[in-house]
Amino acid sequence: MTHEEKVARWIGRGKLGVEIGAFKSPVPGLEPAPVYVDCFKEFGLEKVHADYFGEACHLPFHDNALDYVISSHVIEHVANPVAAFAEWYRVLRPGGIIYLVAPDRRRTWDRPRKLTPLSHLLEDFQRQTTACDPTHIDDFVWGVEDAFFGTGLEAAELKERRTQLAAGMRHAIHLGHDINIHFHTFETSNVTELLLALKDWPGTRFNWNILDVVEAFPANNPIGLLAVVRVNKTWRDRWQGWRLRCRTRGDRLQALRPGSRSFATPSAATGDEASAAEPALPVPRYSAIDTPDGVAPLDPRHVRVQGWVWLGPSQDKIVAVELWAGAARVGETPTLLPRDDVARALGFPLGTPTAVDFFASLPEAAAEQSLVLHLRARLRDGATVIFAETRSVSVMPAGAVSET
Repeated sequence: MTHEEKVARWIGRGKLGVEIGAFKSPVPGLEPAPVYVDCFKEFGLEKVHADYFGEACHLPFHDNALDYVISSHVIEHVANPVAAFAEWYRVLRPGGIIYLVAPDRRRTWDRPRKLTPLSHLLEDFQRQTTACDPTHIDDFVWGVEDAFFGTGLEAAELKERRTQLAAGMRHAIHLGHDINIHFHTFETSNVTELLLALKDWPGTRFNWNILDVVEAFPANNPIGLLAVVRVNKTWRDRWQGWRLRCRTRGDRLQALRPGSRSFATPSAATGDEASAAEPALPVPRYSAIDTPDGVAPLDPRHVRVQGWVWLGPSQDKIVAVELWAGAARVGETPTLLPRDDVARALGFPLGTPTAVDFFASLPEAAAEQSLVLHLRARLRDGATVIFAETRSVSVMPAGAVSET
């Protein structure tokens, strides 16, 4: 089965809806196109297919405003799936459709992990768990397949990468940052169990029915499962939905709440606009790139980056440190780690987070190509600070990179 077939059957044409977190692969077959929302303007160094800022648990729409909500390979990145379902239920009109695609644990690198039980999913809702929570780190980091961290790794290096990833995530949470992992694992069994339980569970009591469940979906990438749910709601919701439909008259912007943030009209100093006009900050800017050292040629597939940055009073405003090769961003990390030798040299308290340790990739780099690397810091307000220190490196000769 394909998306086009299922969309035609369960959603049809001429409907008003939203797709959450489409990234580069929006669900095909929708006419007209939905409103696309995402919590990122860019992700993984690439532009995201999104019109407005929104998250699975916080959508920028009025109650009873939409005919459908689509989420494809997003729910696993949500720390509180029940809260997401509650939000989707809120924005849907009576008769509205939830079109959910989730990765099947058995078909991804989550296969060694245990299937998340219903009790855990309900508990996350009761605890109001968010992405800034360490509860799921160990299950993810130590549970996923070895291949998640790369191929051909020795046991010691694999353990080091898992340990570093777990430590970096815990430090990010300590600083108040969200983490992005597969918080839970899914199969058709626990998805169906959850959807049925939420009809009667006192915390939700959703008036909905499961219409369709499909495994190995879609046919061109059969690593997921599809669940389609129809929301019924009450007569009061039906009346409110009808009034809003009359007011919107097909104008999807009328379904948005006031103050919804459009990615097409960026706020001051966000994204690329911020990179083009670097702010003048009256603070010191120090940095160093320790690895790569510029001596050994790089394997462009796996470039370990170690170093540190310091912005004085603005240090706590850093949300990510980026590695750039010339005009191309090739990697980033949201995590700053303590480094005592830097603290001693600059005269601030031991334990102050300044260090970075992450992996970058230069897939477009040519054999024996010379590159100049530098670091940038992205701040909470969207501004970008470019550090002056650079590192000249060269790529391995053709044939020197082993095929693994």
